[in-house]
Amino acid sequence: MAFTTNAALTITPTTAFLHALADQDPLHTALLNLNHLYAHYAPPLHSIVYTTKHAIIGRSAVFEWPTAPSADSIEYTFTTWIRTGTGTNTLTVLIEEWTGAGWGTIDSTAAIAAPATSVVEYTVTAPISATATKLRATYTRAASDPFFADGIIIYPNPGTPVGAGETSSGFIPYDTGLLTTAGAPLTTEHVNRCKTSALAVLLDRQQCVLSFVQEDTAANVLIEASDGYYAAGSWQEIGAAVCSLPGQKNPTITIKALATVNAGADTRLVRVHQDHPQGRITEFDADGVVNSETLELITDGGPEAAAVLKLYAKIEPGQKTYVHAVCGFWQPGD
Repeated sequence: MAFTTNAALTITPTTAFLHALADQDPLHTALLNLNHLYAHYAPPLHSIVYTTKHAIIGRSAVFEWPTAPSADSIEYTFTTWIRTGTGTNTLTVLIEEWTGAGWGTIDSTAAIAAPATSVVEYTVTAPISATATKLRATYTRAASDPFFADGIIIYPNPGTPVGAGETSSGFIPYDTGLLTTAGAPLTTEHVNRCKTSALAVLLDRQQCVLSFVQEDTAANVLIEASDGYYAAGSWQEIGAAVCSLPGQKNPTITIKALATVNAGADTRLVRVHQDHPQGRITEFDADGVVNSETLELITDGGPEAAAVLKLYAKIEPGQKTYVHAVCGFWQPGD
């Protein structure tokens, strides 16, 4: 058995389907493209610009956010950027995952060179467990030299070649020997596999369409909601973002939120609203765990289809609400 993974997609010309009779080549090419899709389809799982203080001195910066990784526990590439201030002392980056039983290390770096007044880029490739519900990144600079954590991007990097066997996501690879043997049959299963396996990959690798992430402790968040500035019961706007969805008409996205309070009520204190005359609203508790909801958007389905999403926190008398992270994910329908 051989599982060939091409480096690029092969586009079959329309003429190959004319008078093809029982020709194997078009189906063989389509199935080879499936193997390529699994190995190379890499929409960003997270694209995050941290909301944080402009200079961090004498402490670590810790960011924690909800995630939705592949069911296949594939590898992802993590690239993060850190700006330095004065001094030349080194940086360290710790990346972890939460699977319900505690934090597990994805990557722990040795000292990274960090010249003064520079932008340090650090990249690592490592798997994310299928059961992970949160990720956490911790940045530290030696000798209390100042730094600023810019952001992080995380995207699939499953590698090649594709191996044998159905994956947990439902993808079934193509054994290239099945249709290259003389007289090999063209089966309905192989025709259907072109759709079902492609959909399995597209649905499994969710794509980031919204992110807001600030530090994971109340003492270090940059933005909080409290009754000192707004009337009790009102909603304080935390931020807004444009969610670009070209070609998608009224898609539904999944939004996951992580928020806390310093005391008191924690029910339905975080809101995401599409800024549209008929825009829908979804709300989340601020109870310190990841809460997940869906939101149907209103878009025209054109090449520039987009939705403006706004994030709010509710003002409750005598207490503070801390929105640590809100992440939105899109996956195609079937």
